[in-house]
Amino acid sequence: MSIKDYLVWLWKISNGMRLRIALRATCGILHVGVSLLFIWVSKHIIDIATGQAVGSFSNYALLLISCVIMQLLLSASIRRIEELSFIDLNNKLRQRLFNHVMISRWMGREGIHTGDILNRIERDVSSIADLLCRIIPSVLITLVRLTAAFAFLLYLDIRLAAVLFFIMPIALLISKSYVKKMRKLSKDIRNTDSRLQSFLQENIQHRTLISSLERTNEASENLDSLQDGLYNQIKQRTNFSIFSRSMVQLGFASGYTTAFLWGAMGLINDSISFGTVTAFLQLVNQVQRPIVELGNYIPSFIQGYIAIERLDELTSLEIEEQGTPIKLDGKPGVRIKNVSFSYTENEQNIIQNFSHDFTPGSLTAIIGETGVGKSTLMRLLLALLLPDNGKVIFYNNECEVSASPLTRCNIVYVPQGNTLLSGSIRDNLLLGKPDATEDELRQALHIAVADFVYDLPLGLDTQCGELGAGFSEGQAQRIAIARGLLRPGGIMLLDEPTSSLDKDTEQLLLSRLAEQANNKTVILVTHKEATVQFCTSSIKLGTA
Repeated sequence: MSIKDYLVWLWKISNGMRLRIALRATCGILHVGVSLLFIWVSKHIIDIATGQAVGSFSNYALLLISCVIMQLLLSASIRRIEELSFIDLNNKLRQRLFNHVMISRWMGREGIHTGDILNRIERDVSSIADLLCRIIPSVLITLVRLTAAFAFLLYLDIRLAAVLFFIMPIALLISKSYVKKMRKLSKDIRNTDSRLQSFLQENIQHRTLISSLERTNEASENLDSLQDGLYNQIKQRTNFSIFSRSMVQLGFASGYTTAFLWGAMGLINDSISFGTVTAFLQLVNQVQRPIVELGNYIPSFIQGYIAIERLDELTSLEIEEQGTPIKLDGKPGVRIKNVSFSYTENEQNIIQNFSHDFTPGSLTAIIGETGVGKSTLMRLLLALLLPDNGKVIFYNNECEVSASPLTRCNIVYVPQGNTLLSGSIRDNLLLGKPDATEDELRQALHIAVADFVYDLPLGLDTQCGELGAGFSEGQAQRIAIARGLLRPGGIMLLDEPTSSLDKDTEQLLLSRLAEQANNKTVILVTHKEATVQFCTSSIKLGTA
């Protein structure tokens, strides 16, 4: 991204927050003004006390106290605006990115690991929120402080101001010669941190598998290796950062020493007042501190630049078609015409010139060995994937329409395996139909042979752990089937619905599902040919 792209991205993302950011900057600029007024008042108080100026000591003392109170109030206001703006923008950005990722097209083989996506949504979003709500207003305030303090110093002594003007930029020029290297190191660190989070997420999620394979020590060693790499990268960046700050501190020390000796010589020569010396020393701090801060903000801008590049990859993900859902009345059918599909251009087609008409009210079994394209066919029906050639058509007596995300409202989908979310059984079921009645919940559980739920001490309010923890695979699968049955839609897609069930439960479930074909078009994916006896027709994939 160019600098222009960088600024345009920040401008767009700050929409709705610009007034707060401007208010934060305004309070900071007022704080600068009060700080300089404090220096001016303190100079006069000291000159009055030493007899080198005339004036009301009490009036200046009251003005000094007022300056202190104003600085405290402005500091508190700045802190409050900064914190509330940060959390508000952080939440909005996270919400926006979450929504974008959730409606992005499923590509079959995702290019970004979910752990990396989470890392970007959390850490990179925080970097951007910090940049907009704290760093950029602070840079503006720092520039105002630097300009005003330097002008004040020019007013007091143009020669000292000239000396300080040449000392600090030289130090900054030397210290920031490694900015390009710092940017590369920061980007490497963010990428390594994402890989580390992805590793932690995946291994913790599958800890029982890793433990059963007796690979816990190996996983721990891999984590140690990733952490060592991150440590070394941060160590290298820290060394550059320390060098940079040392150069800035050298310039600061040189400037302060120059001002101190300059003031001491003035006192010896009786060319300046003691109050002017104190003003010198305070103004040197007011001039040099902003320059030091500007140097320290450079890493934040580098991190922000990297964060924008990483978040831009997420916002560039292709979005599914959006619009009003296309609902077909009655029992719709699905007609597939000469569909071919492969996940990559150089890969052999998973599905080749496939055609079939799933007529309204039919119950069709799709059978075949693992890897012949059964689940891929399901994803084509769901329009999660789009065919390379051919068409998938939804139709009823009145109209027909090509499969798209907008036709998904016609589908009751029960994916393969355990797909329960954390929460109660009721929470999981209501995902299928949020306004479902108790009778509807009971009926869906009965059809799914999940009546055991009512024998649990808490019934529907029994809690499900992550990935259905607390239930057997078969129990979790039946609850997931009940959830799917609650969803309104004339086409039911069942992907290996009996893979974790014993034979008797499987037979009972299939017989009850067969009854649903009276009011729905049912398509059932299975690798068990015995399932065919419950269906009106069957398709065997993987055969010539």
